[in-house]
Order: sequence, then structure tokens, then C-alpha cells
Amino acid sequence: MYSIDVQVTFCQEKTVQVISYTEARKKLKSVFDQVVDDADTAIITRRKGGDIVVMAKQDYDGLMETLHLLGSQANRENLDKSIAQYRSGTVTKDQPGASFGLWGRW
Repeated sequence: MYSIDVQVTFCQEKTVQVISYTEARKKLKSVFDQVVDDADTAIITRRKGGDIVVMAKQDYDGLMETLHLLGSQANRENLDKSIAQYRSGTVTKDQPGASFGLWGRW
């Protein structure tokens, strides 16, 4: 097992809904709909046992991809280098990546 320290900055504000297990059970469909429709996260608290986090699969997939990309030192160094090049203006549209539609997404 390993841990990764990651600083996350959201482009848009994310909200977290905290709700008890009893209340979530009463209105489970609306909790799920709000999580998916509003890109929210819900934390369901339980008296006995750990709390549960509910998030949209799209958000989960993005989180897992980020953890994978940042999971190796080599990937982190390559990403840092690429971002620094982009920010300094030393990357041009003629370089690899531009033909794959990667230009301008940062």
C-alpha cells in the first residue's frame, strides 16, 4: 500500500451533502439524482460503522485516472515538465500532442 499527497484545485465549486443513513434511505433516489445532476458528493453518516461517500461514476473515473497518472514518480515529473513548458510558452502547436487535440486544454 502507498499514499499520494495530492493538492486538488477545482475549476468549479463542488458541494458536499452530509446526510444520515436513515434520511438517505428515505430519499435515496433524490440523493443519487442530486449527486449525478449537480456533480455533488454525498457523505452518508452511520451511527455504527464508518461513513460512506457517494459520488457520480464520472467523478470517480476522473479521480481514479488522476491517481493513476500521479501514481509514479516518472509520470509526475513528465506532467510537471509539460505544464511548465506550456506556462512558459515554450510549447508550440507543431509539437507532439497538438495533432491529438491536446493543445489548449490546460
